[in-house]
Amino acid sequence: MIKLWLKQEVVASLKNKLFIGFRTTKELNGWFVYNGKKILRVTIPKGRGLLRKGTQASIINQLKLTKEKFSDLIECPLSYEGYIKILKEKHLLP
Repeated sequence: MIKLWLKQEVVASLKNKLFIGFRTTKELNGWFVYNGKKILRVTIPKGRGLLRKGTQASIINQLKLTKEKFSDLIECPLSYEGYIKILKEKHLLP
């Protein structure tokens, strides 16, 4: 079963670990930037509380992670360097 995370936990992890800066419109939109180049866009709904299952799955897809690696990212075992390694293995980074 997938663990549902709080929106604010996800946003804080993405800001602090992946250095994603979010722009506020109807939703929070941010880009993962690597070597000055925009690589992946992430969209998170505004507000507080738990993410919905489908919304969380969408965020996991946008980040190109598995459910387990996403949990590692939020809980801290997965670092910036580890995330870069995953993207390189998927040939999303040079």
